[in-house]
Amino acid sequence: MQNNERSKTFRRDGSNRSGRICRSGNNLTPDQKNALRERAQRWQQLSPEDRSKVRNELLPKWQQMTRSGAKP
Repeated sequence: MQNNERSKTFRRDGSNRSGRICRSGNNLTPDQKNALRERAQRWQQLSPEDRSKVRNELLPKWQQMTRSGAKP
């Protein structure tokens, strides 16, 4: 019961990541929402190993490229 009440509090005050994502999704066009949905489906289809590789190897490289101003 406490966990459920705590999660309601997070949703209400928007302090969790999923709440921010949901609110930002309200401003998307239908085409943008479809593209996001398709990317989420592709992510779910990846194996756990592939998701880990993206998260731990590729994402840091992409983030470093955007910080340094390099074009992908």
